[in-house]
Formats: sequence, C-alpha cells, structure tokens
Amino acid sequence: MVGRRTAFGAKLDYPNDRWDLSATDRSLGDGFVPSLGFAPRSGVQNASLNVNFQPRPSRPVAGLQVRQMFYEFGTTLVANQHDRWESYRMFTAPINWRLESGDRFEFNVVPTGERLDAPFAIADSVTIPPGSCQWNRNRLEAGLAAKRRLSGQFTWWFGDFYTGHLNEFQATASWKPSS
Repeated sequence: MVGRRTAFGAKLDYPNDRWDLSATDRSLGDGFVPSLGFAPRSGVQNASLNVNFQPRPSRPVAGLQVRQMFYEFGTTLVANQHDRWESYRMFTAPINWRLESGDRFEFNVVPTGERLDAPFAIADSVTIPPGSCQWNRNRLEAGLAAKRRLSGQFTWWFGDFYTGHLNEFQATASWKPSS
C-alpha cells in the first residue's frame, strides 16, 4: 500500500463532577491498514474538544428543584492530509437539567458540516452533489425518572440537513404495573 502507513493518537482528560474536560487528536495515514479491527477513515486528522460545566445548585432555579445542570460544548473536526476540513460537528447544550425527582429536559444546538468530493446517494431519487454543505440541527429531549410507575423519554431532532429539512422523533416508555 502506498502512502503514510502510520497512526497516532493522544488524549488529555479531566473527568470531574463540576468540570469535565477532554481534548483528543488522532492522525491516520492514507496508507494505514490496521492489522486488527478497522479504521473508519484513513488519511485524516481528527481533533475534538469537550468542555462541560456541571454545577449543582443549592437553591431552586426558576422555581424548580434542580439536582444538576449540564452546560455542554463539544466539537469535532476532521481534516484531510492537506489540512482541508472534511467534516465538523459542534454540539452545545445550553439547557440540560436533571431535577431532584430524576426527571430531565434538554435543548441542544448542533451546527454540522460535510465536504463531499463525489456525489452521495441518500435514496434512489436523492443525491447530494459534491461540495460543502453546512446546516444546523436542534434537539429537544425530555424524560421521566425511571423510578416512576410510568417512565419514558421523548426526543425530537429538527432543522436543516444537507440541502433539505429533517425531523426525527423517538419515544420510549416503560410501565411497571406494580412495585
């Protein structure tokens, strides 16, 4: 196989209750073929940074008994060997609260981008042309605590997707007829 056959990765991680920080960098040569397993993409540099601030309020917030708040920021950038971006994703959670009851709700904003070198067929009648596409996805999520007789979670992803719009709904439920 021709090309750079090396791979390298490094990670700095500070997992903690109040602050959870990590930075990762991985480089896979264009000729890298793992002897065991697989590499999702070769010939790329993959960098990520995650910063999460997770305070535990001592008083009610907006009239709610909040156990813990999660303010999340995570970004991933994939670039080719010539330092040209191929994809990126920036995940933000300006609201992610877990209540003392165990119930939770969350809102996310996720700017995303992909640069395609060739046409990409999604379905028989839909093909994304080469070039760069950038869009924003959003998520609303709410969940009832597992301790309840009826619990569950509802998730709604919505917003742009490539050159169109996409809504995704997911609902799960659990009913315990008796303790």
